[in-house]
Amino acid sequence: MIRGEYGEDVTIYKYDDDSKIETLNLVPPRVVLIEILTIKGNWCHEKTEGRYGKYYVFNLILNGSKQVGIGKEKYIGRTGDILLFKPHTFMQGKTASPKEDFVALSVVIDFADESFHHEKIKEKWNSLCLLPKDKNEPIRRLLEKIRDEFSNNKKVNYFLVKNYLFELFTSIVNWKDENKLISLKLSRNIELSIKAKKYIEENFTKEISVNDIAEKLYLSPSRFAHIFKDVAGFSPISYLLKIKMNYAKKLLKTTTSTITEVSEKSGFKNIHYFSTIFKKMEKLTPGQYKSKYSRKSK
Repeated sequence: MIRGEYGEDVTIYKYDDDSKIETLNLVPPRVVLIEILTIKGNWCHEKTEGRYGKYYVFNLILNGSKQVGIGKEKYIGRTGDILLFKPHTFMQGKTASPKEDFVALSVVIDFADESFHHEKIKEKWNSLCLLPKDKNEPIRRLLEKIRDEFSNNKKVNYFLVKNYLFELFTSIVNWKDENKLISLKLSRNIELSIKAKKYIEENFTKEISVNDIAEKLYLSPSRFAHIFKDVAGFSPISYLLKIKMNYAKKLLKTTTSTITEVSEKSGFKNIHYFSTIFKKMEKLTPGQYKSKYSRKSK
């Protein structure tokens, strides 16, 4: 519960899980919400989980300051600082400057499926990270680039956004803080998994295999498959099929392409294999799915 007066929040982008969303933003890492948050006067809120509990929330403070308490730890974020909240963080907060409105650029990001954040990795993350103004320039710049890409009156370049998100993730997990306010570590295995996901998302329409991805990462196929599954919780083939299926479903919903054309455009060269996998994953044949969900059939 917040005691205080909300200002006029400005929503720049909000993910709504609609088929109109570009395929590249259907799977993590993806942007969930971008908004300018304003709270006026002497405000405070009781201990609660954030509105977007399962995602990472970046608050770039544009004006005013905020005191945040998590457990016994207390932090004060001031203008120019970045507060980064880990998923499922319970916190309480209040203004640290009652005479100023609190204004922040809030960027909510789904970095990966819950399983991606392996328990042994999660333990290395504090609930809250305070990135001070004098050290956060690279991360601040990336948040502003993401905001600007969605703010411009043009088609969003999701390939560019993906690159920003990968760079952002790498930046925060490699963050060094002399005062030990945060402790973010990224193992080489996580880095390799991120690179593999990026390669899959950019090449899923082609005939690619585990061997191809492993070769790009200078690993043996068996070593790569082991690393990817250990970090992500599922095999690289499962992830590749998930990306292909998301794209195929989008084509079936929004285009007049035939089943054969959808199969080929989604990276399946064998329509029988495509149909078998599709039915196994969606419990419907491609034709049944198209009849049920296609806008053209309504």
